[in-house]
Amino acid sequence: MGINTIRIEVPSSPQAFAYRQELEDAGLKWGQDFRWKYNPSQSNWDYENNVSAWVEFTFTDAKLATYYRMKWQ
Repeated sequence: MGINTIRIEVPSSPQAFAYRQELEDAGLKWGQDFRWKYNPSQSNWDYENNVSAWVEFTFTDAKLATYYRMKWQ
């Protein structure tokens, strides 16, 4: 994960899409200003090694990455 990348644990996919929508509402363009990916939670049968869902954003501008990192985390 680079300096321009933010990873946030989310309870579900709608929350991941809400973060992305917030960026688009601010006028940022997917593929131009940022890239994103959502990783759904993974549950193992033993319930000890479950992986939480997360969303990851990579910004082209370090200033945007810093701003949203401070805002969201």
